[in-house]
Parts: sequence; structure tokens; C-alpha cells
Amino acid sequence: MSEQINLRNIEQEKRELFKQTTLLINAGGRGTRLEPILEKKSETGITKALIEMGGQSLLDYHLKHAVKLGYRKVVISAGDHENIRDYLADKDYGIPVETLLVKEQRGNGGDLLEAVKSQSDLGDQIIVQNVDSFVLLDEAELLNEHKKSGRVATIVVSHRQGVPNQDAWFIDQDNKVVKTLEGEDDGSETDEEFIKRASSTGMVVFDTEWLKEYKNSKQSISIYADMLPSLVSEGKLGAFDNGELLFYDVGTPASFAKTVANPAFVEAINKYY
Repeated sequence: MSEQINLRNIEQEKRELFKQTTLLINAGGRGTRLEPILEKKSETGITKALIEMGGQSLLDYHLKHAVKLGYRKVVISAGDHENIRDYLADKDYGIPVETLLVKEQRGNGGDLLEAVKSQSDLGDQIIVQNVDSFVLLDEAELLNEHKKSGRVATIVVSHRQGVPNQDAWFIDQDNKVVKTLEGEDDGSETDEEFIKRASSTGMVVFDTEWLKEYKNSKQSISIYADMLPSLVSEGKLGAFDNGELLFYDVGTPASFAKTVANPAFVEAINKYY
């Protein structure tokens, strides 16, 4: 009986975590890396969110997974892809889903800040994920570790080989990021000791209040080149080590062939998403 009560309490804690979390899906890219293999159907380039995989769009995989977990709401950062708004217009996913459109490219950091500025009731934290990436992880454990750490943001890192910007993040024994090779880093050695290096998966948790107070004077701002390096320098970025669990960026011709066009990959993703 006590074990059943404990399990119910754990599940309740997980539900509460997700009720206080908004998922923001970056879907505003132009898909230029996929132009050699896919037709560009509009002036805004290839809408990666609406690429079909296994009979549904990449965006639908993420939205259905978000519903299953019970996020507070989902914001689609769609850039200037109005067809994403049109695609979602007559759909009901059971949780609030908002589409954020912008007229000019301001970087994924600029779009994130605009979402925080224009959207209400976002909850305590925001998870940012790319629509063309699939990461298998325990999102509840990620959120729990983030809250326990007391840090402003937590980046999900991987030890899988052959990923973009491999081993660009230096992490100490307390899972604090002490150095990054992304952004405007000059490549110098860090004074703080690190015990491992890892790669980004494209997923980050941010405290909503910090985003509301973030000051920016740049016309275009990047999460990875601007926002996260500044947090590293302040000692406020944590890392969630996802080991070698599945992580795929499907946004290149080579990875597209291994994922979207690969029935085995689609079957594996369907079991998780």
C-alpha cells in the first residue's frame, strides 16, 4: 500500500511540474540545408515543421508528445511561416497551442523573448526544443533537476558521436557548465575544473522570470551564441546529462535519410512520441 501511495505522489509531482511548464518549439527556420533534396514551396523556404514522417508532420509528433506529458501550453515559434498557423487553425490538441509569427528574422533568442513578451500564463519555466530534433529523455527528471539546481537555465547535453558542435560544453562535478566553445568564446582555457565535455541536443529549460527581465540591445540574438554563453560566464547554466540516449537532428540531407526516410527510425520514434 505504501509503495502505491509513493507512486501516486511521484506521478502527482510530475503532473504539477508539467502544469507549470510551457513548451516552445522552434519552427521558424528556412530549411536551407534540406534544399538539395526537398522542394522549396514558398518564399519562406522549406517549412520543416510540416515535413511528413510516418504519415504525420514533424510538428504533430512534438504536439502529441506535449499533450501526453501535460504541458501547461505550447508555443510554436513559426518565424514567417504562415502555413504553420493555417495548418493548426482547425486542430484541437486538448491543451493551448499558440502560433507566434514574426515579420523579420531576429534569431531564435529574439523569437523566444518575443514569445515571453507577447504570451501570458507561461508558468514557471519554458522548455525550448527544435522541431527538427528528436531527443529521448525523461522530461520530468529534467525539470526536477533544473528546479533543484536553482540555476537560471539548464541545457540538455548528449555524449552521442557525430552530432553538431560536438563536445562544445564543459561541465563540472556539480553539473554546472563552466565553458562553451559556442558563441563569442575566444577558445581560452577556463579557470574552473571540468570533468566532462558534451554536445547540445537543442533542448534548454529557462526560468520564465529571467527571460522576462533579460535585457538585449542586439537586432538578432541567438540562444546558443548569445544567451547561454552569457549565463556560462555568470555561473548560472546547468547541464542535464542525457548520456547516449537517442538524439537526432533531421535537418540535413544525411540525417534526413537516416531518420525521416527510414522506416526503422519512424517505428522507434512512434513508440516514444
